[in-house]
Amino acid sequence: MPCFLIQPTGERTPLEAAPRNLDEACAALNAAGIEFVSGVDHYEGQAAQMIVDEDHALKNLPLNNVAIAVRDTAYAAQGISSADPIFGPALILTGADQLR
Repeated sequence: MPCFLIQPTGERTPLEAAPRNLDEACAALNAAGIEFVSGVDHYEGQAAQMIVDEDHALKNLPLNNVAIAVRDTAYAAQGISSADPIFGPALILTGADQLR
């Protein structure tokens, strides 16, 4: 599954096509701006990016425990940690679908 949204419910929603630029990534997240979650560079053994709504904490979106777990697993492998929550959907792009 090269590109999908991790919903706050834990469901993975595949995207029909990978975003090709920042505007399309914003559209996929229904966001005005995006934030790359630094340190998340692999997902299930593939090179990856995690992207969230830049204003996720301000929009009263539901907590996304699955995205937090993905981020925390990546951080633990690097010896770092974070207590920052992730709200709303998180976009995962893997392999060639990553934004350049």
